[in-house]
Formats: sequence, structure tokens, C-alpha cells
Amino acid sequence: MTGRNVLVVGGGIGGLSAAIALRQAGLAVTVLERQHDLHSSIFGVGIIQPINALRALDALGCAQACMDAGYPASEWGAMYDVDGNHLHPCGARRSRDPTCPR
Repeated sequence: MTGRNVLVVGGGIGGLSAAIALRQAGLAVTVLERQHDLHSSIFGVGIIQPINALRALDALGCAQACMDAGYPASEWGAMYDVDGNHLHPCGARRSRDPTCPR
């Protein structure tokens, strides 16, 4: 450790990702989160990891663990017009990009 301390406020996906990267850079990190554990918040449920997010998680060394803990979505949602009429579903498919973590 370098003797420098960093305080990260918020234990969501952004705060925890920042904390991991800072620790990997050799800094001492403390994360403050108002919830008593990481499973007690309703925020962040149903997180979809697009390719750029998977690459960022891979750079942090935790993409595979995140993919192992989750499951693939069969649909991402749907498209609606301005009046709320359903236009079509938005199906999910696995990326064919060879640089994307698998």
C-alpha cells in the first residue's frame, strides 16, 4: 500500500468497481454503503451487462465470476411508440465479438 487512503461512497456497481480498480492500483480503500448488506437494496436488480461493461469487468478480473453468478436473458425488453403501443420485442443474443468475455 502507498499510505494513501481513498473513501468510496456507495457500494453499487460503480462504487465497487472503482474500489476494485483502486485496490489493484495499490491504494487503501474504504467503501461506505447505507444498506447493511449488498442484498438489501432494491436498486441494481436486473442489471444487463453490455459488451463494454463486460470488458470493464474483465479488466478488473471479475467478468467470469459475474457471468457465472448471473444468467443470460432471453429478451431485453420491447419497443413502444410514443402512445405506449407495443411495436416489437427486443430479443437477446450472445455477441459474436471475439474480444468479449465468454
